[in-house]
Amino acid sequence: MKYLTKPQNFQLQKQHSSWLFEVQELHSLRAPGITCMGSLRNIVQGIDHENNSKGCGGVMRVAPVVLCHDLRETMGAEFMYSLGGAVADITHNNPLGFMPAAFLIMLLDKITKCGQVVGRKELEKLVFICVRELSMVKLQGGGESNTYDKFPAAIGTLGRLMMLAVDLASGDLPDEECIRELGEGWTGEEALAITVYCALKHTDSFEDAVVAAVNHSGDSDSTGAICGNIMGLIHGFDAIPDYFKEHLELLPVLEEVATDLYTGCSRTSDKAAWKKKYLEGHHVSNS
Repeated sequence: MKYLTKPQNFQLQKQHSSWLFEVQELHSLRAPGITCMGSLRNIVQGIDHENNSKGCGGVMRVAPVVLCHDLRETMGAEFMYSLGGAVADITHNNPLGFMPAAFLIMLLDKITKCGQVVGRKELEKLVFICVRELSMVKLQGGGESNTYDKFPAAIGTLGRLMMLAVDLASGDLPDEECIRELGEGWTGEEALAITVYCALKHTDSFEDAVVAAVNHSGDSDSTGAICGNIMGLIHGFDAIPDYFKEHLELLPVLEEVATDLYTGCSRTSDKAAWKKKYLEGHHVSNS
């Protein structure tokens, strides 16, 4: 496996160093998106990184935000939705680049708060609620009145795709045909629509939903990942077939980061340990 090397002129200050930086596998070349890499490179260099990209790189990576349980409890659900969009907006400045990320966090959060087993009808209802409430999400740093409803065209596009996904999931057409109707998944709104369709069509089966999400000719790894976010939350880790997990790369690292996000982001008693582990680079395993 080919690995990236630390740039010679890259001086990582200790207070900004995470233990994850020392996980060698995380430096391997895996064809990262041009938009993501270009935006991050500009940020490091202090260059304005504004772009008009609506690629799916934002919505594909944003799900861990919903794990920040304590942050939600202290700042509120609306802050979490806004944060989801802001995380995507770091690299994708088009509204259809960051809105799908906020939508996904809203949907995942509502699934966790549903209070019942989430079946097809319950999930469909939550999708409708998210479509209705998306325009009220605030732009981070934009003031109380600066909400997503300032982008009516993007709101309309995303809403129509979500409704199409719901309609297709209620029909009998083959998955491949329905997915073609929704797009190829290269953009944020198409990737989200494909995964919502797959989750609705196969709500009762993690495996069937994810298999449907990856069996198309578009950006199938991204749609599969996002679908896994939704279905994994609905069914839980133990419901995922063992053959999906037994060869999963860096599983202990993934589980440790997930646990830390859920238990350590904002609890006062954990702040020192969090800082030591994620800001000063010292690793103390949870195991």
